[in-house]
Amino acid sequence: MAINAVEDPEGYTERLKLQNLVGNEMAKRAIEVALSGNHSVVFLETIDSQADKLLEATENLADTLGVYFNGSIVSLCECKAYGNPYHECNCSVESIKKHLKSISKIVKGADMLIETTAPIPYETDSDNELEETIVKRIDSVYIHKTNPIARDANDLLEQAIKALKIDKDKVVWIANTISHMEKSDMIQAHHMREAIQYQSNFINRTVEDYEEDHE
Repeated sequence: MAINAVEDPEGYTERLKLQNLVGNEMAKRAIEVALSGNHSVVFLETIDSQADKLLEATENLADTLGVYFNGSIVSLCECKAYGNPYHECNCSVESIKKHLKSISKIVKGADMLIETTAPIPYETDSDNELEETIVKRIDSVYIHKTNPIARDANDLLEQAIKALKIDKDKVVWIANTISHMEKSDMIQAHHMREAIQYQSNFINRTVEDYEEDHE
């Protein structure tokens, strides 16, 4: 695996780490879940988002952990503004449709779909969690079985399957990872709820809407 690096003004070279990136806390959480359970990831890139840096930092973290990581980046249009509330997309409808068709298999093949955002100007990285802490937490995760699903968690899953276009097996797999991260012996409703959001979000809905229009 390639080891990416950044150089500071004094010439010191250091690998990019999640702790160097400001904001995107939900994406960082998703990355920890992905590396804990060996889940493949697709990052959504829009203008000014940190998708490329998050991917780079995740590859470096996976290298530190000695685990395999399968990650990629997609945008929802060629100008990368579609889906960004602060920028206007100038792509034609036909161009967007063509682009969505080209990324459909990538999106559907991923276990987890992660939206990324631009850093918030007033935030700093001074309070970011150190990589050593994240490494220790991921290293402590031992997934040796599929935990049983609590009744309310299963009800939530069944409701989501009816209302959303999600992959049931992938959701349960992710929820199982989250339950083991919390050292739980059962998949609870909050584990399932978090797992569902990684399969049903703006990326997936946009691609699904395109496919429905072209069936």
